[in-house]
Amino acid sequence: MSHITSLKRPRCEVDALVIQCTSLRPNFDAVKSTAALLNQTNTELRRRGYSVFFISRDYQARITGFAPFTEWKFENIEFDGFRAPECKLQEAKARYDQFFDARTGLPKKFFAIFGVPRMLNQARIQSKIVETNPPARLTWHFMQPVSHDYFSKIFSHEKLPIESSLRP
Repeated sequence: MSHITSLKRPRCEVDALVIQCTSLRPNFDAVKSTAALLNQTNTELRRRGYSVFFISRDYQARITGFAPFTEWKFENIEFDGFRAPECKLQEAKARYDQFFDARTGLPKKFFAIFGVPRMLNQARIQSKIVETNPPARLTWHFMQPVSHDYFSKIFSHEKLPIESSLRP
């Protein structure tokens, strides 16, 4: 799929065109058309080429309104979804509490070594995209409370422009 090119910064003033986020299978042509009219650069709705667990896939589809295995690529960075009316990029994180100690709320050793740095790198990269493309915003949705609490504190501590949401 080719990139839709136009101006550099997203403009989300268009109210008449809305991505139908209530449907789990949006019309790709309508979404591409909306992106073009919103004047988004390097934007692409694409099918994910790798597998994810069913629960994670279904959670991502429910949160974003996109079909399973679909992601929003903006400025060459992948996001799980995009809501045009709010000019909001989305990330959906399901079932991460299994990687935390339930007593302490801290990540288990292997996740602290491999998972946390990878997720923080993703958050920092996505944050840079949002900071340099106003009025874009970013929300990370978490399915479970322990991971939501942990990452919300880190986002706040690092002053990342990420709204964190607990959405079971």
